[in-house]
Amino acid sequence: MSFILKLFKSKVFKNIGLYTVLNLFNAIIPFLLIPFFTAELSKEEYGVIDMFNTSSLILMPLVGLNIGASVIRFYYDKDIDVRKLLSTSINFTFVSSFAVIVLFVSVTLIFNLWNLYIIIALLALGYSCFSQISEILLSYFRATENPRAFGIFRISKTFTDFGISVFIILYVYSGWEARVFSAVLISFLFSLISLFFLLRKELYSHSVFDKGLLKECLLYSSPLIIHSISGYLMSYGDRYLILKYFDIGQVGVYGVASQIGLLMAFVSNSLNQAWTPHMFKVLSSSNVVAIKKMLRLNYFFCLFFVFLAVFIYLMIPFIYKFVIHGNYVLDFKIVGIIVLGYCFNSFYKIFVNIMFYFKKSSLLSLYMLLCAILNFVLAWYLLPILGLLGSAIASCITFVVQFVLVYYQYVNLIKKKI
Repeated sequence: MSFILKLFKSKVFKNIGLYTVLNLFNAIIPFLLIPFFTAELSKEEYGVIDMFNTSSLILMPLVGLNIGASVIRFYYDKDIDVRKLLSTSINFTFVSSFAVIVLFVSVTLIFNLWNLYIIIALLALGYSCFSQISEILLSYFRATENPRAFGIFRISKTFTDFGISVFIILYVYSGWEARVFSAVLISFLFSLISLFFLLRKELYSHSVFDKGLLKECLLYSSPLIIHSISGYLMSYGDRYLILKYFDIGQVGVYGVASQIGLLMAFVSNSLNQAWTPHMFKVLSSSNVVAIKKMLRLNYFFCLFFVFLAVFIYLMIPFIYKFVIHGNYVLDFKIVGIIVLGYCFNSFYKIFVNIMFYFKKSSLLSLYMLLCAILNFVLAWYLLPILGLLGSAIASCITFVVQFVLVYYQYVNLIKKKI
């Protein structure tokens, strides 16, 4: 009990609280706008927006080969040159982004593939390229345990993004284009702000490019491309199958339902953003007493997520009654299964950090790839039989398997420290 009381007064707990509050504001902006978007946009238009979001998340790790993931891990290495780390990461992102865009456009032109979904994919690619620069800056804020700067930047970006979208829909043009084009524009603007900030802090130079450091970063981050893409496919890839078996309108309905499950994800992400740097510090210290206290707290967090999942499940009828437009209503049982799946995904986020610390990124990527394949097979089989319920069940089963695999590694790896 004394350990818990001390923890409440510690810097890491204050950071967890601050990340949670900041992410709450960041997450509540799009959540509170669900009534607006579901009232102003058709299910088909919302479905296009959901496909843009899904494609953006899947493409994000490919841009820069996920090198942004190296910033947090390598920041804690001894004698690291932070300016060199950030400059190398950003400059490589510029080069790889340009190459990916040129390749995508060239293939599209050569084979004359232009259609709505190719345009959405191209916009998603542009959004992903610009966002990578912002994500590198946010990783730096996390590594330096600066949640205030992290929150101000992220909330400002989200508020500006959705604010412009609402203005365009109300006064200029009501359609999916208003939301998608504003997202791309704001991601570009904030990538410039990120560069300006790092330049002023003398943390970035266009002429700094360390090939040796780049190789180390890519050896760590490249396997995580599979990890990241597989993770996004597990959470969002079923949209493509829903589109195949049904229509873009059903993608919109399921996308809205998933927003409720993502309430779990936003809380677990908030905790993880503060907990990961602290966990790496404790593991690096080799202090057995501190490590054992940290292990106990991991299970405390899991219990918290169970209570949170139950609370969100009980709130589902009220959310649909007062927040979501009637055209998007579906069986609450489906939403409940989505929430259960994200509960197990929250467990996964607590225990997976041990694999990142021991740099088991290749094994983790293999686990995630297997889970993504499992999710695809289950959704492909269950969707025609059970409809959207089949997609929810497939995702939930996959999240459970994902957690079990990672927890097994957690138990084995932590023995090396205690």
